[in-house]
Amino acid sequence: MAFLDTINKVAKNIEEKTGDAIELAKHNAKMTREEYSYKDALKKIGEYYCNVYRQGGQVDEEILEAVQQAVAHYDAMIAEQKEINRINEENEAEKLAAKEAKAAEKAAAKEAKAAEKTEEIICE
Repeated sequence: MAFLDTINKVAKNIEEKTGDAIELAKHNAKMTREEYSYKDALKKIGEYYCNVYRQGGQVDEEILEAVQQAVAHYDAMIAEQKEINRINEENEAEKLAAKEAKAAEKAAAKEAKAAEKTEEIICE
């Protein structure tokens, strides 16, 4: 009987630990969702104050520097995106030009070959 009691105690201990692990996983998942929601709310607050500042509104001195930095980083990000777009457009234009040049070259080669055949036929 002592053996069965030991097995029962071990099984109960495993059950409790499994229950605790499940409970902890639930709490960790909820905490993660709350953290994302918190950060999302802070982002909205920051965006609000940046928009107020951009529209010429006043913001508290305590956050003025942070708002100015955020706006400067945003403006720099937009400028970089414009440069990326410009480079991509240039690359696409170069690819298109190269493709068109290659097609023209092929057409010219075909024409030359056709002219050569025509000349062979005439000469025979």
